[in-house]
Amino acid sequence: MPAENPDPQSPVARAMLSFIRCLGARERHEVYLSTPITTGRAFVAWRKLADPLIRPGHPRYESLHYDNVTARNIARIPPLLDTLRRRYPDRLVIDPTSLADIDGWQQEDYHRFWCTLIARYAAITIFAADWQFSTGCINEFAAALASSAQIYSESLTPLTKKDGTALIEAAIDELDGTGIDAEPLRSGLRAVYEAADGETAG
Repeated sequence: MPAENPDPQSPVARAMLSFIRCLGARERHEVYLSTPITTGRAFVAWRKLADPLIRPGHPRYESLHYDNVTARNIARIPPLLDTLRRRYPDRLVIDPTSLADIDGWQQEDYHRFWCTLIARYAAITIFAADWQFSTGCINEFAAALASSAQIYSESLTPLTKKDGTALIEAAIDELDGTGIDAEPLRSGLRAVYEAADGETAG
């Protein structure tokens, strides 16, 4: 997916991007927390141990995926949010895990929306641990690079394009070694390669 200022066409997306201003969001000022939700290392760990017959389309796939991946990813975010809100008291800290599912949206719609939000509102983007295993996070990394946002890891140390790229490449190698399809990560990595290297930190 292109990293540079994607423009969602959905009326719902346009309304949400407008509504965030009602909450006091300022352009190129806020903090965005990029974190795996439906994928990440939790997904890799689950797929390594799961019955190979439990695939998308299986009647138990969605419930097992939620319990073993999504719920675990979301559960680890509140302490990090508390830390970030103390660290940046004069900025909104935007938490994508709080967004409810939107009828009719596919993963690509969420990716496009959050990348647009980063380009418009985020001065600082924080990447939670294991973000490199998430296609959405990789696209958000590309968007943050393209918009010259300050980019940090969960520990609030600067995350450079070079270091982020190395993490993604290592994640792809790990997925290839376990037989999990790494093509979505490769697609995101191409967007990172193509992103304008305008990163800043500090």
